[in-house]
Amino acid sequence: MPRPLLSPWTVPLVSVVVLAAAGVVGWLLWSWIDSLTLADPEKKATAQLDAVKISASVVVAGGGLFALYLAVRRQRTQELELEARHAELRHRQAELSQRDRTQDHAEQVAETNRLHSERVADDTKKDADARRVTELYSTSVGQLGSDHAAVRLGAMYALERLAQDDPPQRQTVVSVLCAYLRMPYAAPTDTPPGLSDQDHLQERQVRLTAQRLLHGHLIPRYRGQDGATYSMPSFWAGIDLDLTGATLIDFTLTGCAVRTFLADGAKFTGDTQFDWTTFNGPAQFNKATFTGPTRFDNVMFAGPAGFTGSAFEDDSPFGFGDGGHAKPRGNSFSDATFAADTWFSEATFTSFTSFTRATFIGPAQFDKITFSSHAGFTEATFGDIESPLRHKSLLLGTKIDHSFRSATFAGVADFRKARFADPIWFTKATFGETALFDNALIAQAVVSHHSEIAESLERIQGVDKTLRPPGWRLSSDHTTVKGLRDTWHTFQRIEPEPDDRQPA
Repeated sequence: MPRPLLSPWTVPLVSVVVLAAAGVVGWLLWSWIDSLTLADPEKKATAQLDAVKISASVVVAGGGLFALYLAVRRQRTQELELEARHAELRHRQAELSQRDRTQDHAEQVAETNRLHSERVADDTKKDADARRVTELYSTSVGQLGSDHAAVRLGAMYALERLAQDDPPQRQTVVSVLCAYLRMPYAAPTDTPPGLSDQDHLQERQVRLTAQRLLHGHLIPRYRGQDGATYSMPSFWAGIDLDLTGATLIDFTLTGCAVRTFLADGAKFTGDTQFDWTTFNGPAQFNKATFTGPTRFDNVMFAGPAGFTGSAFEDDSPFGFGDGGHAKPRGNSFSDATFAADTWFSEATFTSFTSFTRATFIGPAQFDKITFSSHAGFTEATFGDIESPLRHKSLLLGTKIDHSFRSATFAGVADFRKARFADPIWFTKATFGETALFDNALIAQAVVSHHSEIAESLERIQGVDKTLRPPGWRLSSDHTTVKGLRDTWHTFQRIEPEPDDRQPA
């Protein structure tokens, strides 16, 4: 609360009072001196002078007291004003804080409302997109059953566009395309009654389109004109293909990458190409039929690979295609890598077959396989040459070995420069023409391990304790080979006895 102002008459009045008090004091002292009987005039004058001094001192003291009062009043006034300012500042700060809290609350409410509106809008959009996707998917799937090829083609392209725009739908769309390819399909010579040649040709084009769509979206990289490798924006990663029992025409997955590939019992007609394909998971071709040239060159089988009971029946003649280029024939797994378990048991190859420079890191089973023509395993590697006998077993002849038991090689069996870093078995294998193991090598670790358990093998009925194919033996000495670990034995041809040789 502010102090009242001093009246303008306060100072004159105080001055008059002080002067009056001094005058009264001086008059009383003067009167008192006059009442004294002082004989000496000089002493009386001195006393009167002292009375005047005392009166003046009263005036000075009164003025000092009044000045002190004014100073105290001024100090107190300043303190009160400062306290009032602090109170006003606190009040303003409180008002500002309240205003800020109010504004923050209003902003929070506005932000909450905005987020809620956005969520509602997003939910609405998602619902609309989901309905659109569902409607498009349902419509397209329904159109795949149309009698008109153009409608079926349009449905496939609609599904492709749906999958490209909506990644979570990609596996579903791929599964639909695979299901279409798994549906029964008659070859031109087996056209069912009521199906015209034109209808058959149109259905062929529809199936080829489905295959091309799959191929086009499973290529992860491409090489630019500058030689650099770039990612494909249209690549669909982590895709599983189920083509079990499907009939596929000139099927190709060249340069593709898939997670799993199931084609048990499938029929591959025409040229089949899997060059440079990567199978990140299981690849199953059990009891599949390949009726044309088949190529698996530079393929990576990262998971198990199954070709049990498969039939490679290429009987196409050697010839030249457009531009004078040689037409591929036979079957080729050149430079392929089998990183896990591999099965070719009971498979049949009717024409030239090449596993040149193929690498079998995991166990490879070729039991009861039949090669009716040339079988080339030149420079193939069985096992991990960086760590021979990595899969060391307590007993040779278990599933971790590589086996050609009861295999039939009707033509040339070419294993020249092959590398065997794990046990290899040719028990009861039949070589109808020529078996070539020149410059082939087998690791000393394999031979040594075999010798350690030879007695155990002799006690097992039906187990051949040798590590060599018929007509060949292992060298007695073992040497180092440049670029390879461990020491290695070579295969040496067993020459017939002089009495057994045919006359010249």
